[in-house]
Amino acid sequence: MPGKIGTFIKGLTQREAAYNSVRPTNALLFLTYRCTSQCRTCSMWKRRSEEVELDAGQWIKIVDSLFEAGIKHIELFGGDALLRKDIVLLLAGYKRETRECSVDLVINGNLVDGEAARQLAASGLDEIYVSVDAVGATHDRVRGVPGSFDHASGALRQIIEARKTGHTPKITVNCTVSRFTVGEFEKVYDFALGCGADKVAFEYVGEFPQDSVNRSAFRGITPEPFYLQQGDSVLAGREEAVLLKDKIEKIKRNADRSIHVVTKNIDCLTVEEMSQGRVPNKKCYMCRSLVVIDPYGNVLPCAFYNKYSLGNAASQSIGEIWKNKSHLEFIDFIDNKKPDICGHCIVGVERNPTVMQAIRKMLLEKGIAHLAGRMLRKIGRIFFHTNSAWWFEYNAAPAVPDIKPGLPVEISYDLEEAVSWLRAQKEPWMYIPQEIKIARAYGHLYPLVKYGSKIIGYAKIGIKKAFVTDYGRPIPLAQDEAFFYDIYVDPKYRGHNIAPYLAAECIAKMKERGRHTIKLHIPAWNKASIAVAAKLGFRKYAFIRHFRILSCIKFNIRRAANRGVI
Repeated sequence: MPGKIGTFIKGLTQREAAYNSVRPTNALLFLTYRCTSQCRTCSMWKRRSEEVELDAGQWIKIVDSLFEAGIKHIELFGGDALLRKDIVLLLAGYKRETRECSVDLVINGNLVDGEAARQLAASGLDEIYVSVDAVGATHDRVRGVPGSFDHASGALRQIIEARKTGHTPKITVNCTVSRFTVGEFEKVYDFALGCGADKVAFEYVGEFPQDSVNRSAFRGITPEPFYLQQGDSVLAGREEAVLLKDKIEKIKRNADRSIHVVTKNIDCLTVEEMSQGRVPNKKCYMCRSLVVIDPYGNVLPCAFYNKYSLGNAASQSIGEIWKNKSHLEFIDFIDNKKPDICGHCIVGVERNPTVMQAIRKMLLEKGIAHLAGRMLRKIGRIFFHTNSAWWFEYNAAPAVPDIKPGLPVEISYDLEEAVSWLRAQKEPWMYIPQEIKIARAYGHLYPLVKYGSKIIGYAKIGIKKAFVTDYGRPIPLAQDEAFFYDIYVDPKYRGHNIAPYLAAECIAKMKERGRHTIKLHIPAWNKASIAVAAKLGFRKYAFIRHFRILSCIKFNIRRAANRGVI
């Protein structure tokens, strides 16, 4: 099944297979428990230990062992993981040079200066999560350290700036909503959008009552969760939970397409679950497929049972430790005894949804009607599909219009940079493999528009051959012809004459290469692009409707502009 739905189903299938076979797929590495924050919603910063944290050589050995065990995703965590910045940079760089594996980092931003931002941007990390629970002084109060918001916002700004035109690391603003922030957390969305983050994720706070923890001991070992209740509850009251739900829906309705908004970890919780601190965990995937390693090398079946070690990865391989007797006994305890602590585990909302819960989360976040409609349209297209477009041409022999942009932008013409950026956007209409293949073979032009260090637009121009998505095949171009695939400008930067400017620059480039006839086709519904084409002097010359029946019968009906069918 194509597209995002197919990827989602494939991921669920692989996840269930890993659960049933107790196969490790992901790793959570606590580089340190030490922290530069003193959060009111987390007690990890209170942990104390006399043990010595692992050194660089030991971590490299462990990562090698994780790769051998088939791990495909690693998350670097703390405490404040940047207290071990040397290890973060070493592991990210090592992964980049040796194996196919994604590595993410979670930080609070307190230790990010200009140098650290440049190092992180160039490190090879795939994604950086920066915690921002509120805007301004409220964030500082939640984090327990004055100046925390300034540090977090500075970290975001500097890393995004240092990333320049690169597409990695992806930058996510991670917001944990609690009773301290429910009245104003929505400001984090505007903040994330304004600073240029790729994604903003909203999660609900977790809390473990002490009596629940006491009832969940295994072999005399009491768990030590780092979301332990400290004085007054951090959970939202019922009315606050209702308000939270309303605000989340409003954010989703009005979200700008330039930023990915993740709300599923709140969508799937009911008002009662949020106000009571109980979560709908049915079974635990983490103890079966997530390798948790503490700062001293101990492999844990659960991050909260931090005194129950399955073995030490600094002296044993993951293959030797995983599914050993201690591990299987813990799994049996979780499956059959169902300790009370699991009913309060907010981490499980993200990592432990069953197949049906995962589907429900996706439907709630994306909208049931939206997804059902997409599915029906995809099924219908198997049997019958049609589309229509206006075809335009431009005579570049006369002078090309001199159009000035309203912002100080620059244009670069590096094809591979453009391809990497388009792939990173994860939009199927931007990155089309058949287009890319032909572009590389025939030297197509993929200019990028840059505003400072940020890519805000692009164009695609074909020569010799052009792949027309509507037809599902390439079409030949004459020696003096070029084909405009697409011109796109980030919605935040529209209204500054950038699209006409980019088009005029591309026409001039084609004219220099002796290609005086520029063709393009625009879907009939796209009135804005048709207006831009007219402004530039493109002339309609045909209207073509394409038909496909049962994927094997294909034909076009064409009529000339202002004429009947021909």
